[in-house]
Amino acid sequence: MRRFVAGALPEAMVPAAFVLLPALPLTANGKLDRRSLPRPARRGGAGREPGSAHERLLCRLFAEVLGVDTVGVRDGFFELGGSSLLATRLVNRIGTTLSLDVPVRWIFESPTVAELAGRLEAEPSHGEASRAPRRPVLVRRTPPGGAPASPASPPFRGPRPARRED
Repeated sequence: MRRFVAGALPEAMVPAAFVLLPALPLTANGKLDRRSLPRPARRGGAGREPGSAHERLLCRLFAEVLGVDTVGVRDGFFELGGSSLLATRLVNRIGTTLSLDVPVRWIFESPTVAELAGRLEAEPSHGEASRAPRRPVLVRRTPPGGAPASPASPPFRGPRPARRED
């Protein structure tokens, strides 16, 4: 089934697990009861043990982000249940841990620990990862004279004086 779906969809969209059911659970209204669906078993840790420091670190980070116990160096990120959102989280964790800006596309191009570690080690002083521009720190600034709440509203000039009613 995986090969059939992989032939029609991009790798990142192929389901991580398939669960065969005799029938879909339904609510009283006849809709799919998502809460009653069984959770697929997440596997991990297949293949050889990590050899380098980068592989050990990446195995740990993959496992933390994906919520699995162990990840082997040949396990694919998307095969273990990864998504583009989790890829962004993984890149953030790698960047924080190694003090690098790693492009998200690296996870799509090198989805296994071995491939990603090889890419990190092959880049001289982390090459493209270190050359990636740092994100600027956002600083709140107020233009002179205050800023309007919206283009249609007048700028706030402070509290208005109380009106006397005679």
